Amino acid sequence: MPPQPKSAHEEHAPLEHFFDESPRPSVSAVLGGLADLVGASLRRALDPRSTKLVISRGPIQEVGGVWYILDEDTAMEVLSNAHGRYSVRGYDQRASRSLGPFYLGYDRGPDYDAVGPVANELVTALSWEQGFRLALTAGREALAGREPGARPDPERVSHAALTAACREWYGLPDHGGRVIPGEPWSGSPLPRLLDTGPPQCPNDFVLLSAAIFFEDPILPVSLGGRGAGGRLRAALRRHVRGFRLGEMDLPGSIACELGRRIHDDEALASTLIGHVMGMVPTTKENFRAIVSAWRSHRAELGDEASLAAAMRARLAGGAAEEAAAKAVLVPAMTAAMLEDPTPVEVWRTVTVDHELRGRQLEEGDVVVIAIERIGHQAITPPPGCPARDPATLDVRPVFGGDREPRDGRPGQEHACPGREAAMGLLAGMAWAVLETLPE
Repeated sequence: MPPQPKSAHEEHAPLEHFFDESPRPSVSAVLGGLADLVGASLRRALDPRSTKLVISRGPIQEVGGVWYILDEDTAMEVLSNAHGRYSVRGYDQRASRSLGPFYLGYDRGPDYDAVGPVANELVTALSWEQGFRLALTAGREALAGREPGARPDPERVSHAALTAACREWYGLPDHGGRVIPGEPWSGSPLPRLLDTGPPQCPNDFVLLSAAIFFEDPILPVSLGGRGAGGRLRAALRRHVRGFRLGEMDLPGSIACELGRRIHDDEALASTLIGHVMGMVPTTKENFRAIVSAWRSHRAELGDEASLAAAMRARLAGGAAEEAAAKAVLVPAMTAAMLEDPTPVEVWRTVTVDHELRGRQLEEGDVVVIAIERIGHQAITPPPGCPARDPATLDVRPVFGGDREPRDGRPGQEHACPGREAAMGLLAGMAWAVLETLPE
């Protein structure tokens, strides 16, 4: 048994200790690569009921006792929750098994108001331009040493950009100069089910996220998520305790402000975890989907060569990189994200009997927003119609809607507050890859 720490600082140690790779052989190393949890095929396998959905049967369908929403307007109505009919309490029930208090699982009320507004405000304040410039700088550095003529590796760019974002905004992990330490990014977090060592990033965040946000995760994911949440909670509680005792700072611009404004240590630790958990798996996987779509040469999703040429033409005409990326890359990114979104679904619990689109929902029923199906409808034209113009597509289903009212309709109360920064990160990563392609 390791010696007991003598102080919060010693117990905390540098964060790289808690997010470090273990040099000893582990179950993770032996079983690594079993599957990519957030790969598209396995993500769909995690919810086999979704394969029984048929768009022609209507915007809301019941499969295996669960209601699926397949229509964007209906989905936004559920997510806006204007009449208080739907609850996110299921997220909190999942998270409480290991992570502790979790504001993303709170409905409107005193508990949510104690944390949610502050946490959302700080993330919302991050601009598209901040995300773009941070990711582009990190991506260029990651590709600077590649062999002449070698095809750029988008995964290196993704790792570098997300590492930079985590450190800049949350100070996790600190120092070390490595890709976010832990399991290989392409490896599966599933082997961590049997590993009780220190937490690893990003895989513990990925596993915890899947355990909370998939409506009915398979048993290994559910149990593994509990373990991941426990590991992360223990590490971040030590981190927060050292900060409260004045033995260390909370590095990272958002983490520092959260520490100043959230006074409950448990809530602060879980909020830090929740923010990183919300950013890393989703951004990584959406970037994978974007690059995959562009390399598939599907006209409606764009392709690398034409997008790179369009970017260069705008820059040659005097446009700033940010403006060129918004005009050229964002529409193509949006189409790719709607085709293969992360997350593929979110869910709510019905709190009162009511009718929705002619179907009778009862208290306790589960409603799943089938984001992937909604995205497919958005990019697939009706029979006999031309392909949709990517410039007319809206990425909001992938982010759970809009936080503010729009077109006379209420906003969606739990929509992602980091949408602008996330799209900026993705655009910066994309341009870092595309600008290296031969002209």
